[in-house]
Amino acid sequence: MAQFTQLTNVLRGSGFSLINNIKEELTNQDKVASGKLRNTMRFEIQDSGTLITLIFKAQDYWVNVDKGRRKGAKFPKVNKIKSWIKQKGLSLGGKSLNSVTFAIGKSISDFGIKPTNIYTNATNEYVKGLLKIIATSGLPDVQKQSREILRQLSTTKVEFRK
Repeated sequence: MAQFTQLTNVLRGSGFSLINNIKEELTNQDKVASGKLRNTMRFEIQDSGTLITLIFKAQDYWVNVDKGRRKGAKFPKVNKIKSWIKQKGLSLGGKSLNSVTFAIGKSISDFGIKPTNIYTNATNEYVKGLLKIIATSGLPDVQKQSREILRQLSTTKVEFRK
């Protein structure tokens, strides 16, 4: 089956733009501690010939950065909080790392984390422009596939029997 070559190439370019917008917004909202989340963001395009899928990939905690964390959820992992404190270079104010870690964990558990909607907002904007991309870039691929289908139909022998 024919693949959407031109459309896939355009989506690849716009996918890079989407990732760059998300990375920029992470920095703008001061949501970069180690840079691991930002540096591992990528996307993959799968083209089956009948369906093109753009798959977003990142560290598993990107969902918490985007959607936040509900209050009343279980206590976050202590080692992750300690690592975050060190990466951010937070002042302990004369307290031990363990006590500051506990206080932050308790606050997250009790009050949650406010969502940033970085991914959500960026993808919503991306989807708005997607129809325009498909209409302009996808047309040659659709025409190519239509010609191929018509060619196959014209060379297919059809027999009617009583």
